[in-house]
Amino acid sequence: MIKDALDGIQKRIIEQWSDAPIKDSEIREKAWMMYNMHKLFVECLREHIATGEMASLQLKQPKKFGIF
Repeated sequence: MIKDALDGIQKRIIEQWSDAPIKDSEIREKAWMMYNMHKLFVECLREHIATGEMASLQLKQPKKFGIF
């Protein structure tokens, strides 16, 4: 589920970049920055999952009941 969401975000960023007019450097630069931030986020998330930090943080949080 998370992978699908992250893949969808990456796809949209790439589409924004590729659909931007060649002369609109502002849109292209923003899309490039978003792409790099997305890549960094995915790398950090994978590292936390791989090291077990994510599970450790979840165990420390109080359990919630209800919708959220």
